Amino acid sequence: MPPSRCDTDPCCWHWKALLTHNLASAATENANAARNARWLQHFGVERGNAARVFKGERFVEA
Repeated sequence: MPPSRCDTDPCCWHWKALLTHNLASAATENANAARNARWLQHFGVERGNAARVFKGERFVEA
């Protein structure tokens, strides 16, 4: 069985390598974006701003 054109043509090797590199870069960028989104979600939770405040032993709303 003779080799296919893509196995022997240097131009095809270049495009195959470029495509592989682009796919790997896109996967890395997607993973980084997901990691950053998870990290930013940590700061999205609002804490410490009580809607109601209670005081004293009787737990009376202030």
